[in-house]
Amino acid sequence: MLKSEIGENSKIMRMENTVQNILNLQSNLRSYLSNHDLQKDEFNLKVFLEERVALLEKNYKEVKFIVDVQEKTLHLNKDSFARIVDNILSNAAKYNKKDGEVKISFEDNRLIISDTGKGIKNPKKVFERFYKEQDRGIGIGLHIVKKLCDEMNIDISLTSKVGAGTIFYLDLSKLTLR
Repeated sequence: MLKSEIGENSKIMRMENTVQNILNLQSNLRSYLSNHDLQKDEFNLKVFLEERVALLEKNYKEVKFIVDVQEKTLHLNKDSFARIVDNILSNAAKYNKKDGEVKISFEDNRLIISDTGKGIKNPKKVFERFYKEQDRGIGIGLHIVKKLCDEMNIDISLTSKVGAGTIFYLDLSKLTLR
């Protein structure tokens, strides 16, 4: 009886992850298709990141998230920035190893998101539409991230080592920071 309950819980967790991925995809596609002027919001980066992580931790219990960011006020479109951060964080969790780690830090006006995951074989192609290295997904998430970063004047780059993980850098130096 216990084995069947564990199996059912595992199926429910997979379904919840699938639903969350579909909702993220829908939101990303909506952002991609809309060509509106971006309204700027003022918000606390640390609080914002803690909220984003709290949403993801529910679906990725086997990954440890670390937010190592000081109080910082940003002035940019919060919804678009959430799309960027959510996509990078969910990929970092989804393609991480069991008991892996995702760390978010802020240094020299750069938001740094690193993981202990599988790494990316061809990092130069990750922002191309429909590029993917796994069977999962459709390869549009990071393309949308790049498009949003360009619209918001955020330079995005990454380094990756297969088997060791990936580090994304979001250069926020062109934005109003306090």
